Amino acid sequence: MARAWLDRRHQARGPVVVIAPDSGPSWPPDVRAFDAGHPTPTPGSARGAGAALDLARSIGAHDTLLVLLSGGASSLMAGPAPPLTLDDKVAVTRLLLRAGASIDQLNCVRRHLSAIKGGQLAAACRGRIETLAISDVCVPVEDDPAVIGSGPTSPDPTTYRDALAVVDAAGISASMPHAALKRLHDGADGRIEDTRNPAAPHWPGRRSASWRAGATPCARPRPRPRRWAIAWWCWTRLSSARLALRDPRW
Repeated sequence: MARAWLDRRHQARGPVVVIAPDSGPSWPPDVRAFDAGHPTPTPGSARGAGAALDLARSIGAHDTLLVLLSGGASSLMAGPAPPLTLDDKVAVTRLLLRAGASIDQLNCVRRHLSAIKGGQLAAACRGRIETLAISDVCVPVEDDPAVIGSGPTSPDPTTYRDALAVVDAAGISASMPHAALKRLHDGADGRIEDTRNPAAPHWPGRRSASWRAGATPCARPRPRPRRWAIAWWCWTRLSSARLALRDPRW
């Protein structure tokens, strides 16, 4: 996705962050690339998330942040909410995977342990945001933007109470890191502000479109940002993403 957009960006210029399982060595000078982990995050995932948040905060009110998003981003871009550590997030992810949690359940918990997911990347940006996503989400809501990559630029319809319910249903409460479980309880009790919900006033000006890997784009935004962009992707989606972004309708 990142390379395809770089091939077509024309006059759009600005800093770029790429977060990928194997970013490769050859990028233009304005690109910061981070090697990250999937299906569990690595230190590169945390560094990339920090760079993504820094870039979002640097965007001016009249500039545009372009986000190229795909399945796998929940792990590739992992910014633990303080005081959680990356090891805490890795442990929770592994527990949920072993318990057979679905992707929407897994990402519900991830969003509430994160400093960037659940719309928090969008909340850090003062300017316009365009999100183009390749979806790997089929259920419970097909192509749900809040579930693709845990929705860093999408409002979160779930709450801390929902995340706790997932943990209880999976039977992993006793095995969870203390800091992670405490955060969920603190949030459910109202001691921590919840993620960005769909009623939040900052969502006007945040657009998104998604398509399935190998499918036709379902919307036709034509972003022309002056400053941009964040891109992260899962290697299994790269070829289809390259083809989709070269579709003349984009």
